[in-house]
Amino acid sequence: MIINKMSKLSERIIQKIQEDILFTLYQSSPKLLFANNVAEEIGRDNELIIKMLFQLKEKGLVKSINLSNQGKMYVKRQRWTLTDDAYSAYNNLAKP
Repeated sequence: MIINKMSKLSERIIQKIQEDILFTLYQSSPKLLFANNVAEEIGRDNELIIKMLFQLKEKGLVKSINLSNQGKMYVKRQRWTLTDDAYSAYNNLAKP
């Protein structure tokens, strides 16, 4: 798979980065994170993280929130969190 205008990444590397994104969102739950917070946490480029978040959204693993805590609509930003199903799956894996 090729991420537009970026260096080629192997499927294994893409999968690993996506796993890191999911784990970061799981650890921060129920707090919602902006893409730049996720990028900072895992040490990756913000543009790459945004593209991968949208890929994960298409797979139904994450969801984007366009409202601030005060209920105001974000114009250009989105906060991200795991879907309920993805959170439950991670939660079941974390249990001993």
